[in-house]
Amino acid sequence: TLCAPADTCLTTGVTVTSHDVARLQLLIAPNPSPGGVVIHCLLPSRAWTTLVLFDASGRIVRRLRDGELPAGETSFSWDGRDDSGREVPAGVYLVKVTTTAGETSGRVVLTR
Repeated sequence: TLCAPADTCLTTGVTVTSHDVARLQLLIAPNPSPGGVVIHCLLPSRAWTTLVLFDASGRIVRRLRDGELPAGETSFSWDGRDDSGREVPAGVYLVKVTTTAGETSGRVVLTR
């Protein structure tokens, strides 16, 4: 299952090669989750990429990436903790990916 840029999909077992990726995409699973999630970032070409999680008030919770990523799929695990290692409360969190080619976002719902 692939997503349109502002959508968040439930997916498992997705393998994508670089020639399959036509646009920047996010796949997040499981969602909702009682704890952590895996965030699959799909890039059409190599790019400097930032991947940041925000809480509902717009505060940065966790920075998962700030560096170059190759074309294709790169997966990140988020354990439901902030940058200080503290477990965050249940709620809705925004995942934002920004690259030199554009940006997209998705939501993560932690149920705890």
